Amino acid sequence: MVNFVINFLFGLLPEIIYFTLFFIYTKNYKTNKIKLFLFLLIGYTLFKYLFKVNIYFQICFIIYVPIVLKFLYKDKFHISDIFVFVYASIILMAISFIVLPIDLIFHNYLFAFIINRILIFVILFYLKNKLHKAYSWIIKQWNRNYEKPNKIKSITIRQVCVISLNIMIFILNLGIQYIKSKIGS
Repeated sequence: MVNFVINFLFGLLPEIIYFTLFFIYTKNYKTNKIKLFLFLLIGYTLFKYLFKVNIYFQICFIIYVPIVLKFLYKDKFHISDIFVFVYASIILMAISFIVLPIDLIFHNYLFAFIINRILIFVILFYLKNKLHKAYSWIIKQWNRNYEKPNKIKSITIRQVCVISLNIMIFILNLGIQYIKSKIGS
């Protein structure tokens, strides 16, 4: 029980807060913030304990998040919201790769973990005002616009998003294989 509480407080909870804030900043949500947090918390925790150290957790959560967003923000939901989660995950993975040498070189997982948790929020707050601007630009490019043509074709934007999703899943799979080799499963 103690391990569950520690894992929840320092592992799952900061990640859920990160994802919730990422969506709030990116989509500029003004309402249902607590509901969004609670739904993401329930889904994240459930999937994390159903699928221990495998890619199915991430795939289920990728499917779950847009359903929650559609339920909470019917008129603000857009299919590209799936990719908002993907980019939040990519930033989270990039931060993990940045702090990985601390664990590998100094063999100090706890210090690397603390640095990771601090960095996810420092970077999130640094990007706070930039996320919605980037999202708005992508949405403008998402669909064809015959009256005022986009500089970038909508198919290009969509393909970049899909490629990002595939890269994220591939990197997550590599990370999971690395973790499994470390724990001997």
